[in-house]
Amino acid sequence: MTTHSRPIRRVAFLLSGLSLAALLGSCGSHLSGTYGKESDGAQFTFKSGGKVDIELMGGMAAMEGSYTVEDGKVKVMFPQGVGQVFKLDGDCLNGGAMYGKLCKQ
Repeated sequence: MTTHSRPIRRVAFLLSGLSLAALLGSCGSHLSGTYGKESDGAQFTFKSGGKVDIELMGGMAAMEGSYTVEDGKVKVMFPQGVGQVFKLDGDCLNGGAMYGKLCKQ
């Protein structure tokens, strides 16, 4: 190995490490805790691993779904394969006409 190839290898190693860090950092973030509103009993409890416990109608309907966070939006997937996109709005999630504003409890 020549002395010129060592710096090139170091630079290549450093760049690959930085690329991996950027990739992992851009995978989105996560939520934790419960978001809901008392008026209709809707609650979404966000857990690690992209899981969310969903309670609707004051707990009369309960299920586990999944979620992803990207570009200021939270996409919740219900077990039936139906999705809902919420916009992050401070400590609240805005679900539009369907869910309204769910705030961190």
